[in-house]
Amino acid sequence: MRHVKSSGSVKAIYVGNLKLFVVANRSLDWLRQAEEDLKHAEYSFKIGDYEWACFASQQSAEKAIKALHLHLGQEAWGHVIAKLLKELPMDVPEDLIDKAKVLDAYYVSTRYPNGFPEGAPFEHFGKLQAQEAIKYAGEILEFVRSKMGLQG
Repeated sequence: MRHVKSSGSVKAIYVGNLKLFVVANRSLDWLRQAEEDLKHAEYSFKIGDYEWACFASQQSAEKAIKALHLHLGQEAWGHVIAKLLKELPMDVPEDLIDKAKVLDAYYVSTRYPNGFPEGAPFEHFGKLQAQEAIKYAGEILEFVRSKMGLQG
């Protein structure tokens, strides 16, 4: 006899006395959060919180790539966006990897004062970096959506 019990994203499948767990594919949850993070980046830019716009852009791109890994049935660990892109089982344009490297620089330095020899993070980021970060994160999101068979 086979029956299924579900609790959130985990399903327990019973085959006789054997209990198997199946974890649901959460790729769309990760992608939706990546989209929300990009909205947060745009809002932060609008109010002049440029370091947060850069960090939220980095987070958006990271979560989008992790969504694609999950969509493809594989796990992804870490925060280095360029590495996460290179670990995908497909060709990734080199310029996208270069843009990921720009975003990678915003993971720590945007949040911690010891990311620079002196000054608080907000003193080191301006419109130029934030605009670029939002643009690059948007391009990575578009790449992910296209590979997942989704549109804008």
